[in-house]
Amino acid sequence: MNKLQELRKSKGDTQKTLAELLGVSEMTISRWEKEKELKIKYEYTQKLADYFGVSVGYLLGYEDYKTIQNDALGSHRNMAKLLHTNPDSKNIISVYDETNRKNGKWILSVFVKADNLPIIEQDIKDLILKEWKKTHSEDYDEKIYGTLSDNISRIYIALGQLPILFKDFFGSFLSLPTSDKKIVMQLVNSLYEKNKGIGIIEEHPDKK
Repeated sequence: MNKLQELRKSKGDTQKTLAELLGVSEMTISRWEKEKELKIKYEYTQKLADYFGVSVGYLLGYEDYKTIQNDALGSHRNMAKLLHTNPDSKNIISVYDETNRKNGKWILSVFVKADNLPIIEQDIKDLILKEWKKTHSEDYDEKIYGTLSDNISRIYIALGQLPILFKDFFGSFLSLPTSDKKIVMQLVNSLYEKNKGIGIIEEHPDKK
């Protein structure tokens, strides 16, 4: 939930004060305060953040890096405890996935500011939805194909399980703008077409 109302009240301001500050109506301020995710122009969020003396991420209700890091480490400790005390394998698998999800989120937050994680997540969701619509004429059925949020969780789980080299590559890749992602994919596809799967064999001839 965004922190606009909380920050306004802690400062002792009225909705009218903020409305005059931004040049919008009191009704608009009231609507913003009720939104779970504050969807307003960046110029407004930055002005409000500066006014309250907080980061844009905090204003929007996003987690900071320390919270993400502690969440991941806490999940690791919980997993270790379960492995020693809980014989329920199904529960352990669930916790294992959750631990990797949090670890993957922590890894990505090393590459970008924690404030920007929701932007990257939304970019991934948009790309998934865009690609899905290319091959399906009907509406996106979340019950069948899984929710977009579930897809984000799977990406974090995968990132949390990858070896370091791939974590570095994947983390860097996810932080790129869409246009640069396309350039990287074009390069990868070009190299693949050039080698057609024999590149690794040529690099390690003794492994044939």
